[in-house]
Amino acid sequence: MSTAGNKRNKREALLMEWFEEGRYALNQLNTMMNARADLKPVSERTIDNDIKRIKGQLESKGHELVNHNGKYRIVEKIGLKHLNNDERLMVPVIENLIKPYSIIPGIKRVIDEIRKEQRIGSTHSAVVSESMAFTSPHIVVNSKIQNLILSLLKFMFNGNACAFNYHDVHGRINGDVLQILFPLQVRENLGRLYLVGIPVKYYNPNVRVESKYVRTFALDCILNLQVQAASEVFDENNQSYTYDYKSLIKELDLNNYFTHAIGVWRPPNGQVKTIKRYFAGWALSHVMACPLHSSQIQLEFYENIELIHLREETNKITNVGLIQLEVYETPELYFRFAAFRDYSWCSSYGFTGPKDENGNPIILNWIY
Repeated sequence: MSTAGNKRNKREALLMEWFEEGRYALNQLNTMMNARADLKPVSERTIDNDIKRIKGQLESKGHELVNHNGKYRIVEKIGLKHLNNDERLMVPVIENLIKPYSIIPGIKRVIDEIRKEQRIGSTHSAVVSESMAFTSPHIVVNSKIQNLILSLLKFMFNGNACAFNYHDVHGRINGDVLQILFPLQVRENLGRLYLVGIPVKYYNPNVRVESKYVRTFALDCILNLQVQAASEVFDENNQSYTYDYKSLIKELDLNNYFTHAIGVWRPPNGQVKTIKRYFAGWALSHVMACPLHSSQIQLEFYENIELIHLREETNKITNVGLIQLEVYETPELYFRFAAFRDYSWCSSYGFTGPKDENGNPIILNWIY
């Protein structure tokens, strides 16, 4: 190697050491370099050229050189180009998770970028497309839902209230009712989308907002799937239709608002209950593999219990477990319990299943 090449290598080795420290700006690097007795003084331009070469070397190793507040430091490069082998094997999972949302602007581009960066050609394309299948309910995002979500996001980003006509999901109100709302979150549950927000009538910027005023609306019950700016459709008593999104979600502690909820609704009083329930056979296996809630724990376990209340003629001898949850008691919770039919029952019946005072089986009222 030439003398010039050796000196350049020495400079780059020194620069790498100093970049690891992350404390020096370009002029400092130049001063330190020129203070070295074993190297010929160089200009900042030479150092800058050294830095450009080092950037290329770092990128090939999954790192990058960044300039933060004028000072250079080396960080791990984050991006699709630098997935490790295990991460590359998870590409089918990533793609199939986001594919249902491909109608949303940018999602198709993300999928294409993943395939491009990971050099997924025709040989492996079939594996990526077919090796994983998600059969749980998917969100139905058509063009109208997409436009509705984009509109709601704009209101959140701009801190403006929205207005829409809403048909009550319970059918308690005839016709559509105008809602004026500060939108806070679009929430998904079992493939259905909901809007969470605070009605403007309950909001006072000078008074702390109580979480009991949070309301949830099913997106598909919004008339024509359209929302408008509240200021354009409703003006009364000089009402303000602007809000500080960040302050409001912090005030409501929105991140924890649904912590004990199963579904998208919680009682206004926010009272959490300890619920104990027995599960048997396939139902027990299911809830242990897919917990109903993060608070779920198993308190008891019994093997080979005869359950005479089961309608099925077979599989009457099976395992039974007592499950405990710390959740809100809501219709959504019991909707989930009902899915397990007579393989789940209230803890008051005991682990041998529901029976009356004479020991006769009580047939639970699950129609299936």
